[in-house]
Amino acid sequence: MYRRTYERFEQNSSAILVFSNSTEEKFILENISTRGVGVVGYRPLQINDKVTITFQVPQLFDKPIRKAAKVVWSKMVNESLWEGGLDFGLDNMLNF
Repeated sequence: MYRRTYERFEQNSSAILVFSNSTEEKFILENISTRGVGVVGYRPLQINDKVTITFQVPQLFDKPIRKAAKVVWSKMVNESLWEGGLDFGLDNMLNF
């Protein structure tokens, strides 16, 4: 089971996920930590899929952030809404 070990900061901003087939999809950035993010969107997320996420957190960073990530968990909130966790990996963490 995936356990949170990094402090999370609540967010409510938009993020763009790019999937391996180059499809782009808009998600809501729910929270952020040095190791990853929580997102909500209308597209199913598959565990272990690799994505690129671009987002802005002006209170923490001056410029938009673009990170490679892996889907570590995903669940259907309702028939058209998905929630998931993306992990940046130990060698790709954010510094703040």
